[in-house]
Amino acid sequence: METIGSRIKALRQAKKWSQQKLGDEVEVSKTSVIYWEKDENIPKHDSLLALAKKLNTTTEYLTTGKADPIRAHLEEGRGVAVTTDQLSEEDKEQRIWLSVYDIRFCCGDGGSIEFHYDVIKKKELPFEPAFFIKRKVKPENVRLAYANNDSNEPYIYDGDLFGMDISDTTIRDGEMYAIYFGGQAMLKQIFIEGKNTLRLHSINDKKYPDRFVSEENGTDFQVIGRQFYRSG
Repeated sequence: METIGSRIKALRQAKKWSQQKLGDEVEVSKTSVIYWEKDENIPKHDSLLALAKKLNTTTEYLTTGKADPIRAHLEEGRGVAVTTDQLSEEDKEQRIWLSVYDIRFCCGDGGSIEFHYDVIKKKELPFEPAFFIKRKVKPENVRLAYANNDSNEPYIYDGDLFGMDISDTTIRDGEMYAIYFGGQAMLKQIFIEGKNTLRLHSINDKKYPDRFVSEENGTDFQVIGRQFYRSG
């Protein structure tokens, strides 16, 4: 089954570009290109526009696989790309649209906020059904939110969108979770330290030291969901 990643890879190879070359052209890292082509990440809006321009295609083709010669001609002449807002009604119906919530999970020291699912910053973002099948998650269990600060860079950057599966709350050693702890909402990598202790880890651990959850301080600890997707 074709995906955004497979189309990016095919177009890159057609131009005989390396992953580093494509990254340089659209001003992202080689790692971002690797994740895109493996369908582990979906390009952000700005990156999608840049990809369409540099790969001589349209955003519609990248996101849906459908080519529109007339639209492609117009885009080439204007030097712009079509956004998801310009998808046909048929295309929109074939995609799964998820809301983005105006809650910023703090990756480091935490933000003293309560998590609600009823505040929406952006209306919706489109995903192909294969996105959920590949990751073995149900769309109704997915919540999209934003990371806040540099504590998990380069894995997740400040302002990056991430997806969590709120049905998956059983801790697996080394996985990344959105959590409550001490009245704060955070995004942390969790390690199981012995029988009754959890270590909450930030990738940028020199700036953000580990925190520990034990029987003594863990009465208000709660796993909101497992992070399974990040933009970039």
